[in-house]
Amino acid sequence: MRKPIKLEIILRSIIVVLLTALLVLVPLTVSVSKSLISTNLELESTRKLKEKKEEETRKLGQELAREQEKLVQDFLGFPLSELKQDEQIVTDYLNTIFSWKNGQEYDEQRQILEAGAAKGSEELLKVIMPPNYRVPVPKELVGKIKDNDIDINGLKSKLVQTRSERLSWSKSAAAEVTYVAMITYQVYVNEADLSGDYRTTRDMVFTLTVSGDSDRKVTEVQYGFVQ
Repeated sequence: MRKPIKLEIILRSIIVVLLTALLVLVPLTVSVSKSLISTNLELESTRKLKEKKEEETRKLGQELAREQEKLVQDFLGFPLSELKQDEQIVTDYLNTIFSWKNGQEYDEQRQILEAGAAKGSEELLKVIMPPNYRVPVPKELVGKIKDNDIDINGLKSKLVQTRSERLSWSKSAAAEVTYVAMITYQVYVNEADLSGDYRTTRDMVFTLTVSGDSDRKVTEVQYGFVQ
């Protein structure tokens, strides 16, 4: 009869197998860990290199912008940022003339142009923005009924399109820059008039001189209708 295997022998065999497996796994684990550490180091190095390149590119862009600003200022006599400000001044001036929706807005914007006192604005206010004639109404009805030409006729105006370009500039203390602007505008009554068969626009050309040091504004304006 076959003798039973002692439990002690079985346990020893299991321990030997486990130790053998452990001896195989430990070097493998160490190798994998080293590989992961190496990969992480490479990724970190790549990230830092990328950040360094981005920082260098940013600084280079800033330096180029400063050089461009300096070149423009040396050539024109005033900074590039001032030219960008002028473009907005020109757009705002044209909107003051051609963008209004009722008699009150018309009157307020006309007063703005009067106060600006640009050379040539008096003629413009006679032809393009003539006075909004008032209709006498009883005191008790003031503000309750339409009492001016624009509101009675339901007129509105929209600056449909504008395109401006610098025409000339001066290195004087006032830093004068003259712009030519091509504009399209429409006087209308209903929103439907802005499109379709009822759309009737007019084209005009303006020359506007912007000058001033800290407080730049339109100082001269001329205009003409495009036939």
